[in-house]
Amino acid sequence: GGGVVGAALGALAPRWRRQQRRQGELWRGGRRPAASATRRRAVPLAELLERGSVEELEHLLRPSENLQAFVANLSDLSRCTELVAEVFEANTAETECMKRGLASRLGAKSSIFQDVLRPTLRRPVPLGSTVIPELGLIFGYATAGDLDQSQVLALIDVSLWPHDGRVRQDGARSKQGVPSKPYVLNLCVSPVFRRRGLAAKLVALAERLIRDVWGDTEIYLHVYDDALPANALYEACGYEALQYTYDKEFPYSKAEAELLRTSTWRLKTLQPRGADEAAIQPAAVEEVQDDGEVQAEEEEEEAEEEEEPVVAKKPAAAEAVLKKPAAAADEEAADEDEEEDEDEDEEEEEEEEDEKEAEEEEEDEPAVMKKPAGAKAAASPK
Repeated sequence: GGGVVGAALGALAPRWRRQQRRQGELWRGGRRPAASATRRRAVPLAELLERGSVEELEHLLRPSENLQAFVANLSDLSRCTELVAEVFEANTAETECMKRGLASRLGAKSSIFQDVLRPTLRRPVPLGSTVIPELGLIFGYATAGDLDQSQVLALIDVSLWPHDGRVRQDGARSKQGVPSKPYVLNLCVSPVFRRRGLAAKLVALAERLIRDVWGDTEIYLHVYDDALPANALYEACGYEALQYTYDKEFPYSKAEAELLRTSTWRLKTLQPRGADEAAIQPAAVEEVQDDGEVQAEEEEEEAEEEEEPVVAKKPAAAEAVLKKPAAAADEEAADEDEEEDEDEDEEEEEEEEDEKEAEEEEEDEPAVMKKPAGAKAAASPK
């Protein structure tokens, strides 16, 4: 058990180090690091928009004095689930299924290392991508004041799904290589707050964000045929009914076939921005790297880490083994120096002994006096 956990933590360590370096670079560049700026609770939608955009959408952000638009996050999962279950009159099993879907679109499956501020207005994947992301965008209306204590009264649940003639349903499949488009999964208003135009305002707000922030021009959805008020709302908002087309090579699943018999698939093509409309811009804090840039940076950093020498901390015994050759070399050099010093000492001692012996020999011989040259000549007469 401990070895598996250690291996898992070791595998995460390189990415954790890269995350820490990236956060340090953000700090040095004057930007807020993702981890420290991560928002784990709902925020007013106005905080995620530039001031000019807030003024442009004031009538949609504050439909009344006691209501405010907000963007939901994981901490709001229970409140969102309660509203959706109430509107659709779901049983326990259906409620759990709804809760799992909402949690996924609120970021429950996102990596803890992802460089994205949550909640965010950012498109989950780049425009034109064929990826079907789990992450979506859920926003709505809540009572004014502290969002942690406020009541969620209405919400719209938007995700991305391939526009391949398939409706988004549990067990549904999609064709490969088809770009993902905005898809409205849920539009809910609390029964006590209906007939106040909140649903139409949420649809209008979603259309502006999807067109100006995400860059899309189409929105898809499906609605049950027996939901007469909902169908009337979508028709009034310009969502046209589409025909389902049967594909022999890619037939519908049983769950999809059952849904098709009781629901209508709809599409709205968003009109280009009018001359009197200002483009909706997210706040500067929403400017983060897209997935492609982050992935490219991570691959580059991984390559650099592979080139760097790996320095692992060894046990004391291993360190002793690693240090042994160097220590042995030092000892050999020291021994050689000692041997040279000993040789020099021996030579000096031998010279001293030779000198002593010579002095002793001179003391043993009879003394011979040296005479001057003149005296010698005088001693030998001719």
